[in-house]
Amino acid sequence: TDQIEKKDIEKLFGNKVFSIPNLISLNDEHALITAKQKNKLKIIYLSRISEKKNLLYALEVLVTNKYDGIIEFDIYGPIEDVCYWKRCEYLIIQANQNIQIKYKGSIKPEQVKNILRKNNVFFLPTKNENFGHAIVEAMQCGVVPIVSDQTPWNDLEEYNAGFSLNLENQQHFKDAINKLLVLSENDFQCMSINVQKYIKSKINNKNVTAQYIKMFKTPHIQAN
Repeated sequence: TDQIEKKDIEKLFGNKVFSIPNLISLNDEHALITAKQKNKLKIIYLSRISEKKNLLYALEVLVTNKYDGIIEFDIYGPIEDVCYWKRCEYLIIQANQNIQIKYKGSIKPEQVKNILRKNNVFFLPTKNENFGHAIVEAMQCGVVPIVSDQTPWNDLEEYNAGFSLNLENQQHFKDAINKLLVLSENDFQCMSINVQKYIKSKINNKNVTAQYIKMFKTPHIQAN
């Protein structure tokens, strides 16, 4: 987990808490995502449909702004909150013709990588993630992330590897989409490579494994 959750736990249970990152399945090769045409963008949302994951916010960004191009927005994930989904559906039917929004349902884990690679952008303005497995998997596939700043991946812009933005300013999300929308195929593929290099540089499974071993060897957590 992350330091924020560690502090919350310590308030209730004391200070004997380990904070260790997740182990990640690594890709050895650079992934090739679908070709990106100028003034056209394929965006994917892949997560649970609930208030925390903030799909409604993503739809507001797409539906309430004018874009000079074609955007395809595919939504994947189980509907956990039916009332919340109805609010999302209300926005979907208001989209302009150049914004094509489709709900594709849930998918099996073995389908995820192939579906991700058919898209250009991973859009998840989540309200909070202590890690974000779907974000990491998207980045490993070379899909450019547009996420909130409520995840561990808050330095994306420094590496030209996507956008981590404050939810209080919806315009910044719209600007990010517009910026990606007008990119040429070559410029976008360069950014896709940056995304893969970025997440690979952040993953240190060897160090994380050592932390887990240290934790399990600590006397006070061993079973009696």
